[in-house]
Amino acid sequence: MECILAIDQGSHASRALLFDAHGGVIARHEAGVDQREPHPGWVELSPEQVLETVRAVIGEVLPKAGGPVRCAGLAVQRSTLVAWHRDSGRALAPALSWQDTRCRDLLRAFAPHEKRIRGVTGLPLSPHYLAGKMRWLLDHHEAVARAHAEGALVMGPLASYLAWHLLEGHPLIADHSNAARSLLFDLGRLQWSRDLAALFRIDPESLPACVPTLAAHGVLAGTAIPLTCLCGDQNAAIHAGGEPPEDQALLNLGTGAFLLRDAGETPPAPDHLLAGIAWSTAGARRYLLEGTVNGVGSAIRWLQQQTDTDILRGLPEWLGEIRDAPLFVNSIGGLGSPYWRQDVEARFIPATRSAARRAVAVIDSIAFLVHRNLEEMHPDSLHAIQASGGLSRLDGLCQRIADLAGLPVHRHEDPEATARGLAWLAANRPAHWRRSSPGSTFRPANNARLKQRYGEFVDLLERGPGFVPPPSHKGPGSGSRC
Repeated sequence: MECILAIDQGSHASRALLFDAHGGVIARHEAGVDQREPHPGWVELSPEQVLETVRAVIGEVLPKAGGPVRCAGLAVQRSTLVAWHRDSGRALAPALSWQDTRCRDLLRAFAPHEKRIRGVTGLPLSPHYLAGKMRWLLDHHEAVARAHAEGALVMGPLASYLAWHLLEGHPLIADHSNAARSLLFDLGRLQWSRDLAALFRIDPESLPACVPTLAAHGVLAGTAIPLTCLCGDQNAAIHAGGEPPEDQALLNLGTGAFLLRDAGETPPAPDHLLAGIAWSTAGARRYLLEGTVNGVGSAIRWLQQQTDTDILRGLPEWLGEIRDAPLFVNSIGGLGSPYWRQDVEARFIPATRSAARRAVAVIDSIAFLVHRNLEEMHPDSLHAIQASGGLSRLDGLCQRIADLAGLPVHRHEDPEATARGLAWLAANRPAHWRRSSPGSTFRPANNARLKQRYGEFVDLLERGPGFVPPPSHKGPGSGSRC
């Protein structure tokens, strides 16, 4: 029987899964990926280790295929930058993770151009995206600057580096969904903006060629397997159930939280959220509206480093019992949409040393930030939220999101949302693909205390110095369905 190979490279692990022609899982393997944080705000990965783990997991699952592998897809963490040598493929610097914000200060010089940048790219001026990281490496990393002077530099998303090494012929390509997280990509024209490249002083010749997410990208080296989908991990995850329904928001809860909604065939123009690509071919494309919460799994890990108590083990019980948790200003990794601030200190109000109360406060903050993003997405036309990702296993978190939104939250039974969506895309979006049915549904309850705390949380964030609330926000606790 023919099967499909799905390669999912995430922030903390690389995975490979084999799916049969109907969407059933045949085999899977995972290998961990290390992160380094040498300075506050710096988050690095080894490009060589990431590549090694991807090759290893592919090598583990392919012998279990039991038949020909028809095609493959590669989904990669977005907004992670690699600089490498054009001829040898040698990485010139550590990979700068999407969580890395070291270029925050240098981006201040571009603030007068933010409206122009957002109009072209659909993104705010943020250190999480590639352009600022590229500028930082050119200014501060000797090997990168030398390669640039010699005309041998390539800079691009991690997906491009992996494609160069995994595919025969070493193509220099950046798919539309990953290129769209760069601050250099024209979202309407689906190509690099030479105007923005000039603004950031990035040589367009050092950038990979922009290509559709769904295309004949090449053949995996040493095999006859064509790579037919190259995309960002969240772009794959939203397709775990096939084409995203227009009346549902899709929420993936991993290292960060990503709330996405179908936006049709023309680029949306959000004031405080993100616009992006769901998928593209040579002749068609589908756009997304997206909200981002940076401190989700990363906030749990941040808290775990401060205590010997097993946070994840204790949370299911604590979420059902604790009613007096403090508020947590969740700026782990910086406040994402709709605030886009890097200058807010993470803190508990009031302060507490209780690991349990701190953990519940962190989970509450995740629910609050997810809902704050949902308020920007015209929720009156939504009928449900589809949840996936590791932290969606927490019933208490899903219930809080449902209560705040006034919408049912359907949790997929399959934890491999990214791989399943990737395989569906790589197989050319088959109608007969087996859908992953919801494992649990969380119906909204009238949780007045939670809504009151949400209002207090939003007020806490929005009364900071110099803060101007987004105009679409009607005030603390004013969700359209609350």
